Amino acid sequence: MTALIFLPYLQQWGGARLTLNLLAAPQSSPFDPLVPAGPAFADANFIFEIRLVQGLGSLPTTGSPYTAVTEPTAAPPRARPIFQALASALPIDPAVTAISLRTAGQQFLKYAPPGYRAAAGYADGGNPYLRVDDSYHCALKSGVPAGTVLQSPPPPLGWGKVLAAALRQPLMSQATGLVRPFTLTPAAHFFDAGGWVYITLAASSDAAGLLAVPGGLKSYAARVPALSAARSLFTSVLFPVADTVPPADYDDLFTEVVSYDDGFAKAVYAAQPTALDPLGETNDGTRPRTDHGARLGWDDEQVATWLNRPPSETSTSAATRASSGSR
Repeated sequence: MTALIFLPYLQQWGGARLTLNLLAAPQSSPFDPLVPAGPAFADANFIFEIRLVQGLGSLPTTGSPYTAVTEPTAAPPRARPIFQALASALPIDPAVTAISLRTAGQQFLKYAPPGYRAAAGYADGGNPYLRVDDSYHCALKSGVPAGTVLQSPPPPLGWGKVLAAALRQPLMSQATGLVRPFTLTPAAHFFDAGGWVYITLAASSDAAGLLAVPGGLKSYAARVPALSAARSLFTSVLFPVADTVPPADYDDLFTEVVSYDDGFAKAVYAAQPTALDPLGETNDGTRPRTDHGARLGWDDEQVATWLNRPPSETSTSAATRASSGSR
């Protein structure tokens, strides 16, 4: 059973230094021992081993040559008090499954408004998850269906949802040790032709016993593009590090990771209601009763694709990982 997942997200190349954020994601309560008779996530003094792999000729495996950078870290002093405060304030039930697997056949659909269609030249039917008709109007205008019962008190939460919410608060995510920033100085020209970065535990670290448990610690690798001049970096897709490369079709994944490695959206659009009906998209002579402000959107096709791609043994993408605070 997996107890811990390490996901590195690249941030910046300064010309000589590489900065990244590590998402260290416990898969159960942060108060549970990571290994028998060992410390819990909230109290662990981790010694991280950051592995740098040169070249983009193949995906990294556990047998790929690497250069290791060791980063000892003490348990954040506020981690346990914050987790205890969350446990006191929220209806957390440790028995609730940390991750609810998506039901087979379940889809996330997204409406593509005229602004996106104009910005991206999108035509209906190009993406199975986008809609350009009034499919959502009934759901938005019909009110609460008859027979709907609002649960009170609210249902208990699993730690997975609580930690995901904590990730949305940058200061809290770092204070609890969920997100850990690192700055590395690789050898000169190490990433001239690109490479990979992934993180594991050193043999002398707390919870290093996970290394001897199949799947106990899962590490994912971030692709590093060819680096020369200083630039921003972004990790949209992560790849699992295993003994062998999982067989799969990687064409779309590599296209995405290359397209978004600078962190910039490709089709940005804005919209502002112009009619009394906030759902209206044509000028019918009416005007909004109040100022609704402007709404921004971007890359509807890619976002919809990410939402419908569950994490797998092949990759985990920006929209499916529990990493909202990692950037």
